[in-house]
Amino acid sequence: MILTPKMKFERLEKAMNNRGQVYSNGNKHSYLVTLAGRCNSAGLDQSFVADKLRFYSTAPGADFVPFENINKIVEKVYTSYASQHNTLPLEEAITTSNTWTLPEPKEAPSKPANEPQVKKSYKGFPMTFDYEIKQQEPAIKFVGHPLIYNGEIATIVALPGSGKTQAMEAAGCGFIANKNNLRLDYDCLGLEFTNTAGKMALIADTERTYDDARKSFNRMHKRLGNNPQMIENGEFKDLTFLCLIDADNIQQRKDALEHYVSTGKYSLVIIDGILDFCKDGMINGEDASEVVRWLRSLANKYQFAAITTMHPNKGTEIMAGHIGGYLYRWSRACLLISRHPDDEETKVITRRFGQGKASHAGELPDVYFRYDEDAGMMVLCDQPESQRINYNEQEIKKIFNSYLISNGQNSITSSELKELYASAINVKDRTAQKHILEAAKDGLLEKQGSSRGTSYVLVNNST
Repeated sequence: MILTPKMKFERLEKAMNNRGQVYSNGNKHSYLVTLAGRCNSAGLDQSFVADKLRFYSTAPGADFVPFENINKIVEKVYTSYASQHNTLPLEEAITTSNTWTLPEPKEAPSKPANEPQVKKSYKGFPMTFDYEIKQQEPAIKFVGHPLIYNGEIATIVALPGSGKTQAMEAAGCGFIANKNNLRLDYDCLGLEFTNTAGKMALIADTERTYDDARKSFNRMHKRLGNNPQMIENGEFKDLTFLCLIDADNIQQRKDALEHYVSTGKYSLVIIDGILDFCKDGMINGEDASEVVRWLRSLANKYQFAAITTMHPNKGTEIMAGHIGGYLYRWSRACLLISRHPDDEETKVITRRFGQGKASHAGELPDVYFRYDEDAGMMVLCDQPESQRINYNEQEIKKIFNSYLISNGQNSITSSELKELYASAINVKDRTAQKHILEAAKDGLLEKQGSSRGTSYVLVNNST
């Protein structure tokens, strides 16, 4: 029977496990070194072995082993120890009774004095007063205020359907308009770009189909006044619209993005869906940290301003998962797109939320936009006038009195109160929630707790 490389690897692994050399937190390094050594002895290809060993980076119950560490282990085994291991037939490699610990490598001969020494570690950039600040003005402004510089990240937080994708389209159009001194038929939602000279913008869309992406392309062209001078060979001359829906793994998405930005052509990179560059950024803190560091490193290395989008946790304005935490930590600006409380069709771009951030500006004015049927896209609008919400005070009191009699409690959870009130006056849950919030604002109800633990009590003098 001819053994495939996969079968050979599995036999070597099984032989080690039979000898009691099982992978665990305590001996993970020695296990990987030993297994790589046996694979080397059995003549297995180095890259194949590295790929197989990456499985252990996420082995259940084991500490995380970064891919680069595994690559270093395999490379060291296949180079430093290569001269000390003859290639053995597979059966001999499995059954040999000698120790399974690789010998220490022989001391390398000293290099000639005139041979350049290779740096063994990255020592960073010691800052001195000889360094001159290169960026005198921000790469992106928001309503005239500085937002971020090249090399930095801004994060837009928004629920699905809130208009964030069209906001990103407007950003791309703003870049093109600023570069070409265009007067737009439709605005760019308060965004202004100063880093356009000799550069391009890139939008990387990880979430939508080609049909949806083409609709974005059409809206952008319309926002630019359907100007034929902005198009060349069927594409925007100053913007690359990169669809990544077909990239079925993280590395493909990363490789595609790096392929473009490494050209140095781009000074604005918009990633609509940063979570798709994570292996599991929701619950894996190390993975989330590495993704944000990776993007920040690219932005600094190739000198572009990065805008990412992120969803909040359901029912909150807090960015979801570990990836949200690291974006908040390392983004220089965090803005929220939400529905206006007095008009659900009007959206608000604001810094005023729990994770709101504008490191270079402090306070930022709010920007309002809504869908315009004639334009077929989101456009700027005025702030809606505050509207008085008329809730049913007597019905609220009745609900609390009945609840106290039947349950012996004067506190009702937010979700239960919303359900009871909506049923009592025959309105939708969203309307009921607005009435409850208005009643709390007026002092009829007192809000207790937060998030899922929110409850309400009827103020004593209201009964």
